[in-house]
Amino acid sequence: MLILDKAQAATIFWLQLIALMFSMRSGIWLLSAFAIALVAPIGLMPLAPDHSANSALERYQGKLAELTIVRDTGDSQDLRQAITWLQEHARVLQRLNLSEAAARGYLLTGEIYEVLSQYQRATASYRRALHLSSKGSYLGCTAMSHLARVYATTGDWQRAFNLSRNARDSSGGLHCWAEALQSEAEASRFSNQQGDLGHSFDLALIAADVFAYEGDAGEEAQALLTAAYSEFQLNQAEDGFRLAEQALRIWSSTGNRHGMALAHTALGFFSIRRSNPEYSLSESKQALQIFAPMGDRDNEAIVYSNLGLLAKEIGNLDEAYENFKHASLLFAAAHDLIGEVSAVDSQADIMWRERNYVEANRLYQAELMLSRRAHNAPLEAAAYLGLGSILDANGKDRQALSYCQLALALEQAAHDDYGIGESWRYLGRLYAKHKQEKDALAAFQHALEFKIRAEASSEEAAVHHEIGSVYHHLHQLESARNEIEKAIHLIESERTKVSGFDDRASYFASVHQYYELYVEVLMELHEQHPQQGFAQQAFEAWEQSKMRSLLDMLAGRSQNADCSAEYSATIIPACGGARALTLSEIQQEIHGDDSLIVEYALGKNAGYVWVLSDQNLWSYKVPNATGIQPLVERFRRDLRARLNVSADQQSTRLADGDFRAVCQALTQVLLAPIADRLLGKRIILVADGPLQHVPFSVLPFPSADGQETLLRDHNELVYLPSASALKFIRDRAKVRPLPSRQAAVYANPVFSREDLHWSSIRAAGKTRGAKPEYPLVLKWVLRDMHLDDVLPRLPGTEEEAKALVEIMGQDQVFVATGTKATREAVLKGDLGNYRHILFATHSLLDEKHPELSGLVFSLVNEAGKKLDGFLRVKDIYQLKLSAEMVVLSACESALGRDLQSEGMIGLTRAFLYAGSKRVVSSLWKVDDGATAELIRHFYQYVHDGKDPGEALRLAQKDLSQNRQWRHPYFWAGFILQGDYRPIDSQH
Repeated sequence: MLILDKAQAATIFWLQLIALMFSMRSGIWLLSAFAIALVAPIGLMPLAPDHSANSALERYQGKLAELTIVRDTGDSQDLRQAITWLQEHARVLQRLNLSEAAARGYLLTGEIYEVLSQYQRATASYRRALHLSSKGSYLGCTAMSHLARVYATTGDWQRAFNLSRNARDSSGGLHCWAEALQSEAEASRFSNQQGDLGHSFDLALIAADVFAYEGDAGEEAQALLTAAYSEFQLNQAEDGFRLAEQALRIWSSTGNRHGMALAHTALGFFSIRRSNPEYSLSESKQALQIFAPMGDRDNEAIVYSNLGLLAKEIGNLDEAYENFKHASLLFAAAHDLIGEVSAVDSQADIMWRERNYVEANRLYQAELMLSRRAHNAPLEAAAYLGLGSILDANGKDRQALSYCQLALALEQAAHDDYGIGESWRYLGRLYAKHKQEKDALAAFQHALEFKIRAEASSEEAAVHHEIGSVYHHLHQLESARNEIEKAIHLIESERTKVSGFDDRASYFASVHQYYELYVEVLMELHEQHPQQGFAQQAFEAWEQSKMRSLLDMLAGRSQNADCSAEYSATIIPACGGARALTLSEIQQEIHGDDSLIVEYALGKNAGYVWVLSDQNLWSYKVPNATGIQPLVERFRRDLRARLNVSADQQSTRLADGDFRAVCQALTQVLLAPIADRLLGKRIILVADGPLQHVPFSVLPFPSADGQETLLRDHNELVYLPSASALKFIRDRAKVRPLPSRQAAVYANPVFSREDLHWSSIRAAGKTRGAKPEYPLVLKWVLRDMHLDDVLPRLPGTEEEAKALVEIMGQDQVFVATGTKATREAVLKGDLGNYRHILFATHSLLDEKHPELSGLVFSLVNEAGKKLDGFLRVKDIYQLKLSAEMVVLSACESALGRDLQSEGMIGLTRAFLYAGSKRVVSSLWKVDDGATAELIRHFYQYVHDGKDPGEALRLAQKDLSQNRQWRHPYFWAGFILQGDYRPIDSQH
C-alpha cells in the first residue's frame, strides 16, 4: 500500500476544503466542478484535519480491486466504462504527484485493453505505468513484464525477450520475478522454436509454483496454461491437456470468466489432437460465449481458427474455410497481423488443396502484403513459397524458382534456420523435377544442414528421403539405401511425438513413401545380388511399416493397450519394446501348421508379393498399385450393381459377366505367379492397398486344366493386418483370463425416436418423417462415407441372435436387443467374460478419418431420450477382451481407401488389439437376410468343432448353393482375421 507524505495529504485536504467553500457561492461553480473532478475520482470526501489521508488511497485501491473483477467477468460495456474511470483517476493522481497510485491504474487499464484486444492502447498504458514507476520497483517490473507479454502476443518476440529479462534483473521482489519468468515463457512459446519450447515450459512451471506460494491464483493459472501450450507443442499432448484442466479448475474456483474462456480454448484445441471432436466443439463454444460479449476479438478469432482446424481435421474443408475466413476478419479488427496472416495462410492452403489456384493465389498475395506490414520476414517468405507452389502447379517453373529464391533470401536475412531449410528443400524439389540432379542434391544438402540446426527431425527425414529418391533415379542404389535408412530411423524415433494436424496427416503419408522406396531399392538390389538376403530385408522392412503406430494415432499414449511384461517386447505399438518380428520369428509361428503367409506390397512404382513357409521365403513381382487399382474399381463397380435394387436385369447380367472376368484377371496377376506354392495349403493373407477390398475366396483358382473352381474350394483363407500380428494375438491371449461365459449378442438397436414405433409405422404403410438428428461425430462419419443420413433398423439381426441362442443354449447366451443394445451396455457389460461376442448392427468404417470409425448402438432409450450410442475405435481399443471370436455382422461400411502402409485401420484391427483372438467382419454393405443365414451356418459349424476358417468356408459354400444367394455379393464379403488355430478346447 502506498503512503502519502504530508505535502500530498495537505494538498488533498485544502483542495477539498476550497471546493466546498466555493461551491456555496454562486457564479464560481466552474472552480468547484474542477476541484471536485480532481478529488472525487479518488472517492474522497472532505476530511477533518486529523483524519489520515491514507484511507483515501485505501478506498482507491478497493476500487481497483472491484475493477479487477470487472476485467475478469464484465462485458465490453463494463470494460469500456472501467477504462474511462481508470484513465480519469490516473490523470488526477499524476497531477497530485501520486505516481505509484497512477501507475497501478494504468497497469489495470492496460490489462483491460488486452482483454479488448486493443494492443496498441495496452502498450501505451503499460508504458505510462513504467514511466511513473520508480526504477527497480515492483510496479516497474510488472509493467515491463506486461509489456513483454503484449509484444509476445503480437509477434515482436525479441523485444518481448529483452523486456522480460530486464524485468527479471530488476529488484521488484519474488512476485515480480515470477511475472518476468511468465512473460519470458510466453515469448519463448510464441517464438515457436523447438529449443525455446522446453525453456518456456520450465519457466512457466517455476512461475506457477511462485504464484501459488504467493497466493495469486489468477497468475498461477495463466502460467499453467502457458506450460500446457508448451507441452502440447513439444508433442506431450496428454500432459498439456492435464495442465489446461488444472488452470480451468483454478480460474473456475475464483470466478474468473475470462481465464475460464482461455482454458476452454486450450482444451478445445488440444482435443482435436486427441481425436475428440465433440469435446473440442463443446469447449470452443463455451469459450465463444465468454469472449464475444467481452469484446475479446483476438481470442474469439483464435477459437474460430481452432474450429477451422477441427473442420479441416475431419475433412470438412468448406466449413474450415469459412471458420478461417471469420477468424481472419476478427484478427484484422483486433489489429493482430500475425493472427491474420496465419488465418489467411490456412484459407490459401485449403484453396490450394482443392486446386482452386486462382483463389489460392489471391490469398497468398494478401498474405504477402500482411506479412510485409507486420515486418515479419519468415511469414513473407512462406507467402512466396505458397505463390511458388501455385506457379509450379501451373507449369511456370522459372517464376516458381525465382519466388523460391526470394523466400530463401528473406529467411537468410531473418536467420530463420527452419525457414531456410524449407526454401532449400523446395529448390531441391524444383531441380529434381526438371532432372537437374546435381543441383537438386546440392540444394537438399543445404536443406539438411538447416533442418538439423533447427532440430526439425521429421523434416530432416523428409530431406533424406528426397535425396534417396534422387540417388534411386540415378540408379545409385547403395547411396539411395543409405539415405532412406536415415529417413526411416528419424521417423521411427519421432512416431510418438508427431506434432500438429497437417504434420500428423503428412506423417502417415510420408512414412509410407519412405518404406515404399526402401522396399523398391532393396528388391532391386535383390535382383542384382539374389544370394545376399535383400529380399528378406525388404520383407522385414515392409512388416515394420505395418506395425508402427496404430495405438499412437487411434488411442493416444494415455490409452495404451496392456504393456504387461509377458509380451511388452513383442509388437504392441504403444509399448516401449514395440517392434515387428524377424522372418525367422514369423516362420516359427506357422511351424508345422501346413500354412503359407502370402504378403503383398503395392507401391506407386512397383509391386511385390512374398510367400513364406515355415522354412522358405520366395518373392515375386506383381503389378504396382496403379496397375491393380483399375481392376479393383471394376470389382467394386460390379458389386454395386447388386446393391442397386432398381437396376434392370440386363444391367445386372452384364455386371455379373464382367465380375467373373475381372476376378479372372485378378487371379492372373495376383495368384498365377505363386500358384505352384498354394496347393493344399492354408493361406494366411496380408493384403495391401486396394487389395484390402477384395476377398480372395471369390477369385478363381489358377488352374492349368481350365476348370472353374474358386480358391475357396482349395484353400482355407485367413487374413492378418501383418504377419507379425499373429504372435501378438497369441501372446495377448496367454495373459488374459479364460472367459467363464459362452456368448453375448447385441442386435437390432434403435436409432431414432421414430424407430421406437417403426413396426406400426411400416405396417400402416407410412413413410419416415424428418431425418433424425444424430450426434455430431456420427454425422461426420456418415458424411465421410457418403451414406444417407438415416440409419435403417436391422430386423434381420434378431434372427442371428435367435440362432445363437438355439445353437448354444438360452442359459449360455446374453442377449441385448432394441433399446437395451446400448453403448453403455457394451462398455459396462463385462465382455471380458465371454468366449463369443456378436455385434449385429451398423459398423461404420471411416477410412478418411479412421479414428472416427465405430459401431452404432441404440441412440435413444425406451422413453425416446437421446443416448450416446456410437462406440468409436478408441473405445474398442480400451476394452479388455478374452474372446475366442468377435463377429461384426450386418456391416454398413463402405469400400474406400486405406491408410497406405498402415493397412486398413478399422474395427477389425481394434478388436484384435482389444484381446479377441479372431474377428469375422464384412468388406461391404451386406444383405440382411443372407447375413442372418450365413451367421447361423457359421456358428453351427463352430459349435460342431470346426476351425473358424474352415467353418466360414463351409458356411459360405452352403450359402452359394442357395439359388437366392448364389452370387458372391451375398457371402464373399465376410472374412476371418486373426488366429487360424482351433478354438481353445479348454473353454
